[in-house]
Amino acid sequence: MKLDPLLSRAAKFAKKRDYEAAMKILRDEEDRYNGAFKYYYLCGIICLYSGAFLEAKHYLERAKK
Repeated sequence: MKLDPLLSRAAKFAKKRDYEAAMKILRDEEDRYNGAFKYYYLCGIICLYSGAFLEAKHYLERAKK
Protein backbone atom coordinates (compact mmCIF):
# COMPACT_ATOMS: atom_id res chain seq x y z
CA MET A 1 0.00 0.00 0.00
CA LYS A 2 1.56 3.30 -1.11
CA LEU A 3 1.17 5.92 1.62
CA ASP A 4 1.90 9.60 1.70
CA PRO A 5 4.90 10.69 3.84
CA LEU A 6 2.92 11.37 7.02
CA LEU A 7 1.13 8.03 6.96
CA SER A 8 4.42 6.30 6.13
CA ARG A 9 6.05 7.91 9.16
CA ALA A 10 3.21 6.71 11.41
CA ALA A 11 3.48 3.22 9.90
CA LYS A 12 7.22 3.14 10.66
CA PHE A 13 6.53 3.94 14.32
CA ALA A 14 3.92 1.19 14.39
CA LYS A 15 6.40 -1.32 12.94
CA LYS A 16 8.75 -0.42 15.79
CA ARG A 17 5.82 -1.08 18.17
CA ASP A 18 5.71 2.56 19.25
CA TYR A 19 1.94 2.76 18.91
CA GLU A 20 1.57 5.91 21.03
CA ALA A 21 3.86 7.91 18.76
CA ALA A 22 2.13 6.57 15.66
CA MET A 23 -1.32 7.51 16.94
CA LYS A 24 -0.12 10.96 18.04
CA ILE A 25 1.06 11.66 14.49
CA LEU A 26 -2.24 10.46 13.07
CA ARG A 27 -4.50 12.22 15.57
CA ASP A 28 -2.75 15.55 14.96
CA GLU A 29 -3.71 15.32 11.27
CA GLU A 30 -7.25 13.92 11.58
CA ASP A 31 -8.85 16.95 9.90
CA ARG A 32 -6.51 16.65 6.93
CA TYR A 33 -7.51 13.04 6.26
CA ASN A 34 -11.24 13.29 6.89
CA GLY A 35 -12.90 10.50 4.93
CA ALA A 36 -9.64 8.87 3.74
CA PHE A 37 -9.74 5.07 3.78
CA LYS A 38 -5.98 4.59 4.26
CA TYR A 39 -5.94 6.93 7.26
CA TYR A 40 -8.80 5.23 9.10
CA TYR A 41 -7.56 1.75 8.21
CA LEU A 42 -4.08 2.50 9.52
CA CYS A 43 -5.51 4.00 12.73
CA GLY A 44 -7.69 0.93 13.21
CA ILE A 45 -4.83 -1.52 12.75
CA ILE A 46 -2.55 0.42 15.10
CA CYS A 47 -5.30 0.49 17.73
CA LEU A 48 -5.80 -3.27 17.36
CA TYR A 49 -2.13 -3.98 17.96
CA SER A 50 -1.99 -1.57 20.91
CA GLY A 51 -5.01 -3.20 22.54
CA ALA A 52 -7.46 -0.29 22.17
CA PHE A 53 -10.22 -2.47 20.73
CA LEU A 54 -13.14 -0.02 20.96
CA GLU A 55 -11.11 2.67 19.27
CA ALA A 56 -10.02 0.16 16.62
CA LYS A 57 -13.65 -0.72 15.96
CA HIS A 58 -14.49 2.98 15.55
CA TYR A 59 -11.68 3.59 13.05
CA LEU A 60 -12.31 0.43 11.05
CA GLU A 61 -16.02 1.25 10.77
CA ARG A 62 -15.08 4.70 9.46
CA ALA A 63 -12.73 3.07 6.94
CA LYS A 64 -15.56 0.81 5.80
CA LYS A 65 -17.74 3.83 4.97
